[in-house]
Amino acid sequence: MTIQRQKVEEAARGTSCESTIKAFARRKDGRGAYLALIANHAGDAKYRAIAKKRQNLLQNIKWTGKSYPLESHVSNHRQAFNDLRECASHITTNVPGEPQRVEYLIDSITSKDNTLQAAIGLIRANANNMRNDFEAAASSMIEVDPYRRTTRNLPRNASISAIDFSAGRGSTGVDLRFHPKDKFLALPQDQQNELREWLTTKEGKKSKKEFFKKKDDDKVSKKRAADGKQGNGNWKKKFKKAFRTEKGQKTVMSILASEEKSNKAFVAALTSALPHSSESKSKGNKVTVSALESSIPATSLKLRTIMRKNRKESDEE
Repeated sequence: MTIQRQKVEEAARGTSCESTIKAFARRKDGRGAYLALIANHAGDAKYRAIAKKRQNLLQNIKWTGKSYPLESHVSNHRQAFNDLRECASHITTNVPGEPQRVEYLIDSITSKDNTLQAAIGLIRANANNMRNDFEAAASSMIEVDPYRRTTRNLPRNASISAIDFSAGRGSTGVDLRFHPKDKFLALPQDQQNELREWLTTKEGKKSKKEFFKKKDDDKVSKKRAADGKQGNGNWKKKFKKAFRTEKGQKTVMSILASEEKSNKAFVAALTSALPHSSESKSKGNKVTVSALESSIPATSLKLRTIMRKNRKESDEE
C-alpha cells in the first residue's frame, strides 16, 4: 500500500491533480487517492466537460494572425480532435470527420492576408484532395503563415511576468523556497522537516532574504501609490497656500499682466478692423468693443484687491 501511495503521488506531482490527493497523501491512503482521482478527473461528468470545451474551441475560437503562429492554432485543433475521440470511448459525443475538421479550421481563420486566403481558396476548391485531408490542408496554410513572415526579422524581446524564487522540488515533493507561516503549517510533516533543513543551507537563506526584500519593496510601492493619490486630492489647498506667499502673488500678477497685454492688443486690432462709415455703425462698434472688454477682463483685478482679500482670509484663520 505504501508503494501504491508513493506511485500515485509521484504520478500526480506537479500536475493539476496534485491538490486532489494531498489530503490522502498525509494519511498515506493510496486507495483513497486513486478513487479520488477517478471520481474527480476521470468520471463521465469530466469527459462531458472536456468534450464541451473542445467543441467550443473547434467552432468558436478564431485566429487573426496577430498573436501567435498558425502552427500553434493547428496544434490546438489537432489536440481538440484527439480529446474528443478519447471522450467518445466513454460518453456519447460527436467526433468530426476529416472534411468537417478542415471546415472548422478554415472557418476559424479570420486573417485577411492575401497569400493565406489564396491557400484557403485552393483548399475550398479541393486541390490535391485537401478538402478531405486535415494534415495536408494544415501544411499548405502553415507554409504561408503571415505571422511567421511579419515577425521573422523583428528583434525578440523577453519579458518577465513573475518571479518565483524556487530551487526545484525536494524528495518529499515540497517546493524548495521560503514559505509564509500559514502555508508552511499547511504542509505535511515530512515536507516541513525537509524544508527546515533546506532553509539552513546557503541557498535557503538566500531564498528567505529575497522573499522579505520583495515583500518590503511591495509595501514601499503601495505606500507611494497611496501618498500620490492623497496628494492629488489636496492640490487646491497647496495652491492657496502657495498663493499667499510673496513669490506666488508675483507669479499670478505676472500672468495676469501678460494676459492683459495680449487682450488689449486683440481688442485694438479688432477695433481698427471694424467699419466706421456711419454713426449707427460707430455706435455698434463701441457696443461690440465694450462687450469684448467685459468678456475678457484680463487684469481688471488690482494688486490692492488681491492683497486685501488675502489679508482678510489670513485674519479669519
